[in-house]
Amino acid sequence: MIQYIRIQNFRSVKDIALELGPLNIVFGPNGCGKSNIYNAIHLLTAAA
Repeated sequence: MIQYIRIQNFRSVKDIALELGPLNIVFGPNGCGKSNIYNAIHLLTAAA
């Protein structure tokens, strides 16, 4: 399981560090980058 991820310069995400647990909820207004965080994690796991 991924416990920590740092995303830099991926689409609209400039720099974010996340500590992840078994279940994570990402919420916020439209257009703030929620899907881009998911896409970065998906890309990472697909490459592994």
